[in-house]
Amino acid sequence: MRLGFASSLQLSSSLPVMAICLTFLAGCQPAGSDAGSDAPAGAKKRPPASVEVLPVRSDAWQSSFATLGTLRANESLALRPEVAGRVTRLGFQEGAAVRRGQLMVQLDDSAVRAELNQTLANATLAQADLIRARSLAAEGLIATNELERLQAQAAVAQAAVDKARSALSKTRLLAPFDGRAGLRQFSPGELVQPGQALVTLVSLSPMKLDVSVPEREASSLRVGQTVLATIPALNNLAVSGQVQALEPSLDGAARAQQVRVLVANLAGKLQPGLSAQVRFLQAQPRTVLLVPDQAIVPQGGRQVVYRLEGEEAVLTQVVVGERKEGLSEIVSGLKLGDAVVVSGQNKLPKPRQKVRAIPYVDQPVAGR
Repeated sequence: MRLGFASSLQLSSSLPVMAICLTFLAGCQPAGSDAGSDAPAGAKKRPPASVEVLPVRSDAWQSSFATLGTLRANESLALRPEVAGRVTRLGFQEGAAVRRGQLMVQLDDSAVRAELNQTLANATLAQADLIRARSLAAEGLIATNELERLQAQAAVAQAAVDKARSALSKTRLLAPFDGRAGLRQFSPGELVQPGQALVTLVSLSPMKLDVSVPEREASSLRVGQTVLATIPALNNLAVSGQVQALEPSLDGAARAQQVRVLVANLAGKLQPGLSAQVRFLQAQPRTVLLVPDQAIVPQGGRQVVYRLEGEEAVLTQVVVGERKEGLSEIVSGLKLGDAVVVSGQNKLPKPRQKVRAIPYVDQPVAGR
């Protein structure tokens, strides 16, 4: 009993001290604070996200489609003799330009010339006999069948002359078109055979550009259509040309149509075998709405942009048409003058959110 009474006495004496301590701690709280709240009432609000914006604009746009092609010489052949003979003369230099009709290779023609001279003498004699026979026939001094025999003999002699001249012409190999000679595959004095490849001759101006066009685009092709091309191997050299001819039928295996384009080669830089990135212009330029590609955001199988409404960016679905050179055609969803976010979309988690708009300056230019 005495122990319990003493404990009760000690507890009752400590209560005033505890009350004083609690009062002191409560007085130490900052003014205006609420111990039961989760965040201070005086905390600062987060500022709006900064985004770069650009107004939707209109510009001339020409529909087109792109594919690949290969450059080929306008004309190309290997010069080959039709008869055997020894090379007696060269009329060209390797890699040099040649003109149509220029002598390329001369074969030994001494035997052929001798034969031609013989046939010319026989023809001259036969013609003289025929002239005398006609005079005699006019006076009735020669039979008709003898006159006819001499006429045939003169015709045979003339045919022999023509044959000899043809053989003589085959000893001279001439350039069939303007072009450039390749590397010769023979030496002066060599005995060459019929059909032997002596030298390659190519015409490089203009150039042919052979292109395989997918069947879905084949219906838009036409002769004279404008074509633009870039050559990756020549630092993306840009050239232009026109459709020269279309293959009448499509390739069933490749599902494509072969198209031949003529391309100017004024600088002489184009070479056969180079690949080209080809763009076919399909129609006259039309006015369209354009935004940079980076303004378009794929979202759940649809294309959206963030359109500026006052101080808020609003998620807006759009229909995108053609794209090229960093620009996208907007078919629907926006109007001329609307401002769209082109940088900072990752800062916008909500469909509608207040933003701080900054003008975007690195604007691509529409290609024509």
